[in-house]
Amino acid sequence: MYYCSMTTTTSKKLKQLLTLFDTRKILFSQELQRQGFSSDLLQWYRKAGWIESFARGAYKKTNIDISLEDLISAFQNQLDINIHFGGKYCLSKYYGINHFSSYSEQKANLFD
Repeated sequence: MYYCSMTTTTSKKLKQLLTLFDTRKILFSQELQRQGFSSDLLQWYRKAGWIESFARGAYKKTNIDISLEDLISAFQNQLDINIHFGGKYCLSKYYGINHFSSYSEQKANLFD
């Protein structure tokens, strides 16, 4: 049986990872690789239960809820993708203007 123990270096990397998640709810693999995390180490943290992969290349802390706003913010800040909310969703969610919109859940419109 293979036994894997956590080394001091791995422990420091885990502390660094958790610190990164203190300021962001979502981290993309590209950002984590820029911070020095290998895909093997991320897989190890995922199997250990520290992080979850909720989409290909997207990670969050275990048992943390994320919103659409968190995802858009991650796209904007980490991947430099210039997208934003618009349409009735934006008017309703951010400005409280529900004129001509139904009371049901609005679909989010994204623009670049």
